[in-house]
Amino acid sequence: MDPKFLVLALLGVFCLTQAQLEENECIKANAKSCGACIQVGEKCGWCTDPDFLNQGESTSARCDEVDSLIQRNCPKVSIENPRGSLQITQNKDVTNHNMDSQKLKPDEITQLQPQKLELTLRSGEAQEFTLKLKRADPSWSVKDDRKNLKNLALSSEVILENSKLPEGVSISYISHCKNGVSKTGEDGRKCSNISIGDEVTFDVAITSKDCPFYDRTETVKIKVQGFTEEVEVQLSFICECECHKAATPYSPECSSGNGTSVSRITDL
Repeated sequence: MDPKFLVLALLGVFCLTQAQLEENECIKANAKSCGACIQVGEKCGWCTDPDFLNQGESTSARCDEVDSLIQRNCPKVSIENPRGSLQITQNKDVTNHNMDSQKLKPDEITQLQPQKLELTLRSGEAQEFTLKLKRADPSWSVKDDRKNLKNLALSSEVILENSKLPEGVSISYISHCKNGVSKTGEDGRKCSNISIGDEVTFDVAITSKDCPFYDRTETVKIKVQGFTEEVEVQLSFICECECHKAATPYSPECSSGNGTSVSRITDL
């Protein structure tokens, strides 16, 4: 091969590698711990293998995209890459409209489904679920609820709203309304021309961009404007890795005891 072409080919590979590094937020973050690494984004993993680093590499080299860690010969069982989760804890069906249902008490009527969920959030990774809405007949309730439902019956638009979100948490909606109409953005909260007995759905996505400074759960409530029913969403956050639990402070393995040793993760 002509030496000129060889040089050009090597330069092309080098430029591509540099571009990949510049786009790799896991490496750019220069994370010094597993907990800091997984907060950078959902693609980031941390290699716990004590023999992983090459001579001269800093601790932050353990933080990289998972595929890249595997290519760099980090054993899969040694990669910390926790994922979020979603669990529906109350999922009563919406009430169907028939003659018998008109005899139900207000607290026996269900217009939103599901009613309770528990979400575990990892930074950058959205947890998604679908809300079903079925509008009730005003004849189903007592005086105060009847008045509210009659007001709803006069309006053909339903609009979702949520309580104040914890810092760093965002929520988005996609509405799936009548006649196959879907909307996003602020319009994703709404459906128009909804009559009594109509059923529509909303795709909801909740994302955390980082971990809160406090160690506690948060609750977000979602409802339809004018409805008394609420969907309760309990949020918890992934702030640390499993290897953090097995850390050994002042380990003799770490520069004469000036550090914390994190044990290798094994496949349980």
